[in-house]
Amino acid sequence: MSRMRAGFAIAVLASSALPASAGPRPGHAVRVERVHRMNGTPRLCVMQGASTMLCLGAKPEAGDAIEFVDESHYLGTAHVARAEARCKGEQPERWNVEASFDGELAPTESALALGIIGVPLDHRNAHVLTLDDPNLTTDMAPVKAFGVDVDGKGKSAIAFVLGQCAASSVPSFCFDVWVDRDGRGLARTTHDTFSEDCL
Repeated sequence: MSRMRAGFAIAVLASSALPASAGPRPGHAVRVERVHRMNGTPRLCVMQGASTMLCLGAKPEAGDAIEFVDESHYLGTAHVARAEARCKGEQPERWNVEASFDGELAPTESALALGIIGVPLDHRNAHVLTLDDPNLTTDMAPVKAFGVDVDGKGKSAIAFVLGQCAASSVPSFCFDVWVDRDGRGLARTTHDTFSEDCL
């Protein structure tokens, strides 16, 4: 089954032993929605140049795929060539990355083009969503918050939230990643803190 149809399966029930009250009538096709399960840990990248980007989270490894989306569609894929720590002397959770694209990115006029590492995206339907969920920003003053609809179902399976840390004694940023792994709702999977001059 192709990735474009990964969210659904067609089950043909042809058993004449099933009574009418037990389910679909024999011989009728039934579309069964399959829960999208996300096993990877998503990481965020943003473009900074024609082949350079800033990535947050665990270090991208050479060959890792970065898939780009904007608010309306899938843009294309790049592969990591190398990654270096953005700031010396801090916990290295920000990376300057060089990557090469598989062909050209799809045209976009959006200023919000996000790169995602670690989870597969539906090339036909994935896009960025606007987030307005106070439950995602309880311990920070949000600066940016956005979600990713990975399969075109109209809901965020991934959420990235960047904001000023509310409880910090020095100016710093908090960055949270939220994931809906089983269709039951977003849950925070990572929480990173770093200084303002290292963003």
